[in-house]
Amino acid sequence: MTLTTLLAPYGLTAIDIISYVGLAACGTMGLGILLGLLLSIKYNPEVSWPRRKLPIFRVHNTLSYVTVLLIIAHPLLLLTAEGKGFGLTEILLPFLGSYQPFENTLGAIALYATLVVFVTSYFRKSLSFRRWKTIHYANYLTAITFLFHSMLTNPTLSDKPIDFTDGGKVFVLACVVVVTLAIIARAYFAGRMARQGVMTGQAVQALAEGWEGRLRVARKFVETGMVQTFRLMTEDGGPLPFRWKAGQYVTLALQTPNGPIRRAYTIASSPNQSRFLEITVKREATGGGSQYLHDEVQVGQVLSVKGPQGDFTFMGDEADGIVMIAGGVGITPMMSTLRHLTDSAWHHPVTLIYGIQTLADVIFRDELAAIARRHPNFRLHLLPTVIEDPDWTGPRGYLTPGMILAMVPDIAHSRVHLCGPAPMMSAVLPMLDDLGVRKDAIFTEAFISLPDQGPGADEDVTMTFARCGKTVMARRGEGIIRVAEANGIAMDYSCRNGECGSCRCKLLAGEVAMPDKTALTAKERKAGFILACVARPVSDAIMLDL
Repeated sequence: MTLTTLLAPYGLTAIDIISYVGLAACGTMGLGILLGLLLSIKYNPEVSWPRRKLPIFRVHNTLSYVTVLLIIAHPLLLLTAEGKGFGLTEILLPFLGSYQPFENTLGAIALYATLVVFVTSYFRKSLSFRRWKTIHYANYLTAITFLFHSMLTNPTLSDKPIDFTDGGKVFVLACVVVVTLAIIARAYFAGRMARQGVMTGQAVQALAEGWEGRLRVARKFVETGMVQTFRLMTEDGGPLPFRWKAGQYVTLALQTPNGPIRRAYTIASSPNQSRFLEITVKREATGGGSQYLHDEVQVGQVLSVKGPQGDFTFMGDEADGIVMIAGGVGITPMMSTLRHLTDSAWHHPVTLIYGIQTLADVIFRDELAAIARRHPNFRLHLLPTVIEDPDWTGPRGYLTPGMILAMVPDIAHSRVHLCGPAPMMSAVLPMLDDLGVRKDAIFTEAFISLPDQGPGADEDVTMTFARCGKTVMARRGEGIIRVAEANGIAMDYSCRNGECGSCRCKLLAGEVAMPDKTALTAKERKAGFILACVARPVSDAIMLDL
């Protein structure tokens, strides 16, 4: 039984199905390009849209798979078109065919260009991000050739004049017009921002993160011997002039005795609060910002604040459960998330694995215990490395894969947020990979990142951004992107964990520490390139080509 026989009762022919498959490919390709344009400007609806239920990157990839399948199926179905004389030679090398060779060659070019983009996406890391991105522009060639193929080919494969008012032709033209307008708008926006010295991703982020003003220190709370919480409110006590998402941070401009500095601190309070926000800060031995806050800042003092910023966020719509792994003061973004979820009566599973040196170092210990008692969907696992309490019967030591699996048996299917010292994160990330956790389900924030060797993260270093002509002070463990954001310096980025390569830049002077497995090739590393999202200063001063 042939395809034509199967379709006959429905009034369709094989040629009709071939046309519909081609039109579907046009639609999925157009939508995929639109989502790709959104990704190119770092527009992330998991963070930015009100409901945050559309993971653009996954949808974009899925549409790519569907488009490739449709574009392959479109010509192969010609083999079932009886009486048209299409064979594999005419399909693979249509310019050798006798029927509409030019029009069908355009279709073949679209197919081969799509396959090139599709296949090279699997070798993105070995190609380097910029080279892969250049190849990715072949999508525009695909769209152009696909347009001419669709418009010049007679859908009935006959010699009759083409009806350009046909519904299929109008659909193809509409897709091309929408994509073209989006490309023009994106290029115009990027060009305008470039002339102002601002990268597109940073400009889009700034639209949502542009608040800057003054907040008053309303209260100070002692959490542990070295950790204090600062409650910030408007000067008149009214509602805050901005909203934030759980896991974001603000940047404080501090006028210290040693000069002005900027420091970024994660918001620990729930975004459900509208009249105050709280930052929780550990006093570092040589940290200029933390020492100033602890020793000099008093209740009633007014501070300059910018933000909120950051995309290490979770508001509850992104997944039906979350596992949070924190170390030390890396608990702060997790606390904001936990407070928000419990305030919102979120009923899905929440697990917190919290590593500390001793039980006395547990920040928010009483509140965490109270939340665990009141919310049965919350599981708290404290993991001290040193035990001073003889009655302690819980786990101890450093986190291991076995511990993770015992605490969260379904970890392979969980969304995981990881925040803490760099050594802890460097140890835990391979564990999660070995336990089968998907890379796109792991979200990280190096809140107190320590270089693998050398002095601690709390020491001050100098960062010079050569092209911007700015030199700023930062902590040795601070991420370069975070320092740049705090000082109004534009940087491009996407994943913030070293996998996409968007933040690739050149280190002109100094030394940084960076994980071995990143999007950079060995050749790029040797040439002095780094990824600003995961690189941390090791030397006392560094200079970047930014």
